[in-house]
Amino acid sequence: VRSLDELHHIESLDSAVIRAVESKIEAATLNDPTEVLPGIFLTNIPPFLDVWSQLKRKFKGKIVYFLFWTNDEWGRRALAEANALRASLPPNSVEFVYVSEYKTNDDVWREAAIKSRSRGLHLKLDESQNDYFVAEWAVTQVPYAVLMDANGKYIRRDAPLPADREGWSKIWNKVFN
Repeated sequence: VRSLDELHHIESLDSAVIRAVESKIEAATLNDPTEVLPGIFLTNIPPFLDVWSQLKRKFKGKIVYFLFWTNDEWGRRALAEANALRASLPPNSVEFVYVSEYKTNDDVWREAAIKSRSRGLHLKLDESQNDYFVAEWAVTQVPYAVLMDANGKYIRRDAPLPADREGWSKIWNKVFN
């Protein structure tokens, strides 16, 4: 159990990082995201950008796990659980991309990305990009996960969520063969 002093110290550090990133995020792009903490990258997505094509180009040759989340208890929990999933996978075997739906306030999105400590690329969609991903991935509930192979093809559109160990055990061979 952490002492109140430790918790206050962590919260103060997070607040400082959140304030510092506000000015840097505007210049961040998909190809040059801002690293806010070690391994945690945030990027500004311009409206109407074809994000899906850009993401497939950026991660060509890599397995990618996309986690589509909303700012609610389940979304924040999935962000936190992604850390345990990452730790259970072979090092550097899967890239993680966290996709926040458009209704999440920018400040809340940055705060959730930083406080979750979820290593990977964090991006926030605008409404048209959000609608595109919901249709492309056939999103039925949120949080929602998608797993893409190194060639940019879907392994699973409805991939297991980070805490679904049984679901992961069923697709493990598809991912790492």
